[in-house]
Amino acid sequence: MSDRPIQVGDLVQVVKPGLCGCTTTLGWVFVVLDEKKYSVTTCGTCNAQFGRLVLLESGIQSPRGDSYGFRRSALKRVPPLSELEDQRTQEDMKEPA
Repeated sequence: MSDRPIQVGDLVQVVKPGLCGCTTTLGWVFVVLDEKKYSVTTCGTCNAQFGRLVLLESGIQSPRGDSYGFRRSALKRVPPLSELEDQRTQEDMKEPA
């Protein structure tokens, strides 16, 4: 499997809570639409504010009407099937007991 960094266009899953501790987005799966730098960001759930972050935009609308953004470290890349097929291994078929 490729260990390359998450990029725009990748399918990802949220695997860590936000900086504020919010867990409402854990498990969300989305395609990264954009990468943006912010001087001030606000949590889309609890409205906690943070300074200077680079966030990957999800396109999922928050209750405030803007797009949820996530830190790269809170996401896990879901590899495309073509990558997984390259990793496929052949196992011997065993007769059932």
